[in-house]
Amino acid sequence: MAQQRAIIGKARAAEIRRGDQLIAYTMASLVVLMAIVYALTPAPEDVVSRSDPVWFAMAALAAGTIVRVYLTGRSALSRRTALILTIFEFSVLTFLIVCFAQRYSQPAAFVLKSPTFVWLFVLISLRSLRFDPAEILVAGGAAVLGWASVLAWTLMESPTGSVTRDFVAYMSGSRILIGAEIEKLIALSVFTAALAMAMHRGESFLRDLSARTYELAKTLRKEKLLIRKLEVETLERKDANARLRDALYKDALTGLGSAAWLEIQIEELSKSSSKSGPLLALIDLCQFRQFNDVLGHHHGDTILISAARLLETGFSDRAQVFRVSSDEFALLIDCGVSVIDGHEICSEVLGLFVAPLGSGAARFSGGVNIGAAVATNRDGANQLLSNASLALNAAKRRGRQHAKVYSQKQRERVETLTRIELALPRALKHKELFLAYQPIMHLQTRRLAGWEALLRWNSPELGELAPSDFIPVLEESGRIDEIGCRIVGQAVEDAKMMSRRLGRADLFVSVNVSAKQLNSPELLVAAVKSAASDFDNLKLELTESCVANDPDAASRVLFQLQRAGARLAIDDFGTGMSSLAHLQRFPFSTMKLDKSYVQSDQDLLTRAIIQLAQSLGLTTIAEGIETQEDMHRLSDMGATFGQGYLWGRAAPLAAWLDHVF
Repeated sequence: MAQQRAIIGKARAAEIRRGDQLIAYTMASLVVLMAIVYALTPAPEDVVSRSDPVWFAMAALAAGTIVRVYLTGRSALSRRTALILTIFEFSVLTFLIVCFAQRYSQPAAFVLKSPTFVWLFVLISLRSLRFDPAEILVAGGAAVLGWASVLAWTLMESPTGSVTRDFVAYMSGSRILIGAEIEKLIALSVFTAALAMAMHRGESFLRDLSARTYELAKTLRKEKLLIRKLEVETLERKDANARLRDALYKDALTGLGSAAWLEIQIEELSKSSSKSGPLLALIDLCQFRQFNDVLGHHHGDTILISAARLLETGFSDRAQVFRVSSDEFALLIDCGVSVIDGHEICSEVLGLFVAPLGSGAARFSGGVNIGAAVATNRDGANQLLSNASLALNAAKRRGRQHAKVYSQKQRERVETLTRIELALPRALKHKELFLAYQPIMHLQTRRLAGWEALLRWNSPELGELAPSDFIPVLEESGRIDEIGCRIVGQAVEDAKMMSRRLGRADLFVSVNVSAKQLNSPELLVAAVKSAASDFDNLKLELTESCVANDPDAASRVLFQLQRAGARLAIDDFGTGMSSLAHLQRFPFSTMKLDKSYVQSDQDLLTRAIIQLAQSLGLTTIAEGIETQEDMHRLSDMGATFGQGYLWGRAAPLAAWLDHVF
C-alpha cells in the first residue's frame, strides 16, 4: 500500500508541475495579449506618460508570471507558493481593472462593465490544473473579494443618484445596477464552489481509479508472473516426465530398453499377432557378479556395454534388445517365430559370446546362458517372461554356454520343486529324510570295502523323491549346510555300528558334499573334525564342478577338510569339466569313474583313466556295475573298487541290520 501511495504521489507531482507550467504560460499569454490590446487602443487625447498606472499594473502582473515560469521550470510549486502567487495575480488584475477606468477618463461606473471581468473566470478555472480544490477556493475567494472591492470603490467614486434599478439605463449610461453586480459576485462564487467540488470529486474518483488501476496492474503482474511460473513448471514437468520415462523405460548405462519397456513391447506385439506370438530370449552373463566384485564396477560396466553393443549389432534388423537386470539381457523378436527358430536364435547368441569380452586383464570369458520362449495367443507379458525365466533356469542347471527353449515339462518340474519346497519344513520336522547305504565292493577280493551314504526322502504326500529333485531345494533354501553336517555325523555313527556287526575296522563310508557347503565351510569342517575323531575311514565325495568355479578357494577348503580327518574323492570323473590339473592340485585320494564309461564300449579310454589314477596314487571306484561281465571287465582293467546294482541298491540302516547281518 505504501508503494502504491508513493507511485500515485509521484505521478500527481508530475501532473501538478505540468499544470503549473500551463498556468504560467497562460498568464504570460494573457499579459502579452492585454499589453497588445492596450497599446493598439489608446484613450482619446492619449499622451505618452511614464507614470501610466496601467503599465505598472501590467509590469507587476508580468513579474509574477515570470516568477511562476521560473519556479515551474525547476519543480512543481508548493501549495503555499501557489496560493501567494494566486492572491497576488488576482489583486493586480483587480487593480488593473480600476486603472483601465481611470486611464480612459470614464465614470467609475464604467469599471463594472469592463470585459476584463471574464478573465476572473478564466483565472479561476486555470487553478484546476493543479488538482487542488483549496487553491480553487482561494482563487475564487480572491476574485469575489476583488470584484466586491471594485464595486465598493465604484459606489464611493460615483455621484449621488448613480444607483438605479433600470437595466436599460444601467446598460446605456454610467448608472450602477446593484442586482447585476450581486449576480456577478454570486456567479463567481457558484462557479468557484462548483469547480472546487468537481475537482474534489474528480480527485477522489481519480484516487479511487488510481488505486483500482494499481491493484489491477498488480493483479496483472501477479497473473503474468503466475503464467510465467506455470510455463516454467510446465517445462520442468515435461522435462521431469521425460527423465522419469527414461528412468522407467531406458537403462542408463547401456541405453537399452528396461524391463518395464520390455513388458510394454511384449503386450503390443502380442496384441498385433494373429497367429504365433513374439519370441523372448533371456541372456544371462555367467559368473558376472564374481567378475564385477573382483575387478570392480568400472570394468564390469565396460563388459555390460560391450555385451549390449554385441547384441545390438548381431540382431539390429531382427530384434529389440533390452537390459532387464544387472547381468541379464533380453531379445524380443517380432511375430512369426517358431520353437525351431528359437533353437536357431539361441545357437546364434551362444556363438556371439564364444570369444571373450573386453581386453587385457579385464577380459570376461564366462559365457552366457539363454532361456527362450515363444508366446502363444493366450500369453501376456508376465506369462512369456515366466516361461523364458524357467527356460533360463533350466539352462543354468546344465552349466555355462547352454540354452534352453521353454517347454511344458520345465513348468511341471518347477511346480514339482515348489511342492517339494513347501513340504520340506514338515519333512525335516517329522524326520522324513533318511540315509540309505549302497555297498562298495573290492573288485579283487570281492569283499565289502565300505558304503556310500545317500540321502533319501519318502514323502507321505509326494511319494519317493529323487535326490536330483530335493537336493537343489535344500541348496537354494540354505538348509544344505545344517543337513549336510547332520548327514556326516549320522553316516559315521551308522558306519561304526555296521562295522562292529561285521567285526571289521577297515570299512569306510562316503558322504556327498554339495558345492554350496564349500562357500561357508566352517560348519562342515567342524562336523568332519568331530566325526573323524574316532573314525578313520570317512570319505567326502565332491564333483568337479565344486572346485572348478573358484579353484583357489576350493583348494583352501579341501586341505582344511583333509586336516580335519577326511579323505577326499573326486566324483563322476570324466564328465563335465574334467581336468588333470584338478587331480594334481587338490588332495584327492580316490577317483570315482562315472558309469557312462563303465557301461560303454570305450575300454581303451576307460583303461587309460584307471591307469592315470594309479600313476597318481589314487584308488578308483567304478560306478554303475550291474552285471558280472561289468565286474570282471573293470577288475581286469585294474579298478580298485566297484559300486552298482550288482551288489544291491541303497538301503536304510535298519535293512542292513535286519537282513544283511
